[in-house]
Amino acid sequence: MEKAVKVALSAIGVRLLFAPFFAHLWDVNTLQTALFDFVHGLDPYAAMVSESSSLTAQSGILVGFQGYDYLPQAFLIFLPFYKLYLLLGANPTPIQNVSDVANQFANLTFSPDVNLFLLLLKAPIILADGAVTYLLARRDLSLGRIYAFSPYVILISAVWGNFDAFVAVSLLISVLSAREHPKLAGFFYGLSLMKLYTIILLPLFVVQMFRQRRTSGVLGFSFGLVLSQIPTLYWLATDSKSFVADILVYNTARTGGGITPLNTLWTISSLFFDQSVSRVALLVFAVAITIALVTAMWRRLDLIDSSILMLCIYLMFGMVVNEQYLLAVFPLLLLRFQRFARRLGNTAFVFTMFNSTPVYFAVPLLYELNLAGSVSSFFNFIGAMDLFVVRSVILFSVGVYFFLSNFDVIRSVIAKGTGGARFSPATIETANTVPLKGAEKR
Repeated sequence: MEKAVKVALSAIGVRLLFAPFFAHLWDVNTLQTALFDFVHGLDPYAAMVSESSSLTAQSGILVGFQGYDYLPQAFLIFLPFYKLYLLLGANPTPIQNVSDVANQFANLTFSPDVNLFLLLLKAPIILADGAVTYLLARRDLSLGRIYAFSPYVILISAVWGNFDAFVAVSLLISVLSAREHPKLAGFFYGLSLMKLYTIILLPLFVVQMFRQRRTSGVLGFSFGLVLSQIPTLYWLATDSKSFVADILVYNTARTGGGITPLNTLWTISSLFFDQSVSRVALLVFAVAITIALVTAMWRRLDLIDSSILMLCIYLMFGMVVNEQYLLAVFPLLLLRFQRFARRLGNTAFVFTMFNSTPVYFAVPLLYELNLAGSVSSFFNFIGAMDLFVVRSVILFSVGVYFFLSNFDVIRSVIAKGTGGARFSPATIETANTVPLKGAEKR
């Protein structure tokens, strides 16, 4: 068996050990709700708009409900696995009362089918991780092993069940195929848009296509991109009001936070103040991403370097940067800067450990071991003490370190020179015979 296949199978096997027993309850419940609604003929986007309207009416400030606010490609990937789960006669909603978990943890309930549900729900995510591992291992086995056994990657995909691995594999394939297969690159880039922050890479791909094949390259890429967006176009045609409101209103109404210094907003109880600061942060991000785009074009950075540059700018200045967002750029970082990839992955992992609450880790396994009450009491104990302040300081410090680490990546990308010649997508086709161990490991 090919060594790259063995590494990929190892990655899948490790993740299967965690998949049935853990979950980021809120995010997994979001998928559960969207899939349940869709199977029963309801529009997931209309449901989210209704929830947001209710919250806005209660608060008097525009508030978006934290539900399914992604393009439809994501839950369409999950749909066959959910239908298989239903065919087995299982409970269609095995996780209940998640909306109360923050304040009334005891109300959370699981059906006996929850382990099967988590396993099948995470199956496509785990397969996506296996695909990334394989693509990296074909170029350098050490890169595949780093991704396969990274605690950070395993946490996001197999423990939490976030689907950022879909974005990671889509971006990786689109970059690797950009030189020879513009249509394929366009299709997979379009799939990456299921988390909309990758829209910042669109100008890079268009310019790359034009430089390589002029009009034919741009047209081929555009054809693939449109093909990937057929589900999006369908929703726009059938219920454009709910679809646009859910996708745009929620994402623009969110307050800042995540693994950046903006997480200090979590300690401020004024929603109006938080949203005001977030608007300033959004303006700063717009300026930063524009400068990064101009720099990438001016220095003629290749597609890998320019994508890293833009995504790291997002990780630094994005209004909301959750821990899982790093996963999109993680494979590209491994191709260029292994040391930085490890550092950022470890930093995000540490941040997650200090940021964890019952919403993150109060999972079926704890219920099955009769430990849920103890965990809830522990977090209530922590929240009532001065340790809460210590935790906030630690989260802010880790956020600053994450910010500065991304700055080091950006500085290294720019310092490499006027790109294209060192490791363009054209040379990736021959990378099976030319390992990357001699490339960047800074």
